[in-house]
Amino acid sequence: MKFSKAWIIAMKDFEEIKKNKYIMTTLILMPLLFAIIYPIVFIGSALAVENTDTSDLEAITGMVPNAETMTPQQILITYLANLMLILFSMVPGIIPTFIASYSFVGEKLNKSMEPLLATPTTDTEVLLGKSLAVFLPTMLVTYMSSCVLVVLVDWLTFPIFNRLFFPNIELLIVLFLFAPAISIMSIELNVLVSSKVNDLRAAQQIGGLVVLPLVIILIASLLNIFSINPISLLLLSALIILLDVGLLYLSKSIFQREEILTRWK
Repeated sequence: MKFSKAWIIAMKDFEEIKKNKYIMTTLILMPLLFAIIYPIVFIGSALAVENTDTSDLEAITGMVPNAETMTPQQILITYLANLMLILFSMVPGIIPTFIASYSFVGEKLNKSMEPLLATPTTDTEVLLGKSLAVFLPTMLVTYMSSCVLVVLVDWLTFPIFNRLFFPNIELLIVLFLFAPAISIMSIELNVLVSSKVNDLRAAQQIGGLVVLPLVIILIASLLNIFSINPISLLLLSALIILLDVGLLYLSKSIFQREEILTRWK
């Protein structure tokens, strides 16, 4: 496998993405809205509660690291900020469903995949190139929007903590381990979905199921079943990476040049 060939395929897809106003609008607006709305809703609601008693937070105190050194309001903000990070991880999970559906199903419908497969490239190079074309823009907008989120959270919480709340270890794990793993899982699921459906909306809806694990984590946290801390985030990231490896082999077994013309119809 030659990375240079995969990169040429990725660059070709980058150009197609830039021409698609729907994808570009989604890439810009959705992460930005998440980065603005989440802090306002989560942190803003915590700031509105000034006279919280410690006894009112017994259910969540044990789920916040170093809670014994914090005021009740600081505990509440930290707890909600951790939930916010999980929700923000939906950005790298959802965006690939929009890009990949056009990259894979779109080419399938337009029958533009066949000329690409006629080039002297391997199946792995084609799959890698098209996956890079989804992964890199996704992570770029994720990191750019995370800057907005960090600045907004720090601005809102500085009077309460007298220090910058972000960056912290939870944020770093989410941005550089958990979020990329979620994005890769979403891309691989979309490859699998693309082999079975011929409709863009169906591909997006089915591929969007990647957010279900995040919803389960969020619900478990709200029910005090799961605590969001550095160790749990590392374990979750490791689990998702293992799933990514399994899905990678499954995707490669489906994305085979000699079967695409017969199976991708």
